[in-house]
Amino acid sequence: MKQIIFGIRFTGLALTILPAIFVFAGLMPFQTHKLLMTIGCILWFVPVLFPRAKANES
Repeated sequence: MKQIIFGIRFTGLALTILPAIFVFAGLMPFQTHKLLMTIGCILWFVPVLFPRAKANES
C-alpha cells in the first residue's frame, strides 16, 4: 500500500514540476500548464491524508 501511495505522490510531484519547465521552455501552452498543475497538486496532497487517517483510527 505504501508503494502505491508513493507512486501516486511521485506522479503528482512530477506533474507539479515538469509543466513549469515546459512552459518556461515554450513547449507547452499556459492553459495546459494550469490543468496539469492542478491535477499534480491534488495527486501530491490527497494521498497524504490516507496514512494519517489510518493512524488516527488505531
